[in-house]
This record gives sequence, structure tokens and C-alpha cells, in this order.
Amino acid sequence: MSECPGGPWRPSRTWPWASTAPAERLAQEELAQARAFGAPRALGISLRAAGLVARGQRSRRLLEESVDLGGEHLTNGFRKLGIAGPRHLPEAVRSLDARS
Repeated sequence: MSECPGGPWRPSRTWPWASTAPAERLAQEELAQARAFGAPRALGISLRAAGLVARGQRSRRLLEESVDLGGEHLTNGFRKLGIAGPRHLPEAVRSLDARS
């Protein structure tokens, strides 16, 4: 799994300030870095962190984008497994276990 250069992703640094200007600035900085790097996991984490410290419609948009990104990531995973969705996952796992 790819991560941003320099170590593990760190949006948790925003939590000590919960909903204050410093937290919003830090979350936006980390979101910009995640967008530039392009790793879906880092982007999803950053979107969620930014959405939790933002206010109003901006908070909602960021959190919705995080959920949408997670859904796209799951859909791609299901596609790679050759299944239609989460209901078919247990059967696919049993099939993989039977092959090993």
C-alpha cells in the first residue's frame, strides 16, 4: 500500500484543536498534500479529517467526498475479485480458500 513520502499519514495531528482555525489550516495543508500525492487511502483519511474540523457546507462536501472515494475503492476491489458487490464477498472468499 502506498503512503506519502516521509512516513505514515498524520491527520490525527488536527484533533488537539477540534474545530479551531489551527486545526482547519493543518487539515487543509494535509489534504493538499494528499491530493498532490494521489494515494486513495491518504486522500480518504485527509478528507475525513478536514471534514470533521470544517464547518457548514464545506464539512458536508469534504465528508461526502471521503465516503464517495471509499465507495469507489471498494468497487474497484470487488471488480478485481470478479464479484458484483459486498453480498457476494463471502462466497468469493470461500472460493479463494478452496483453491489454497
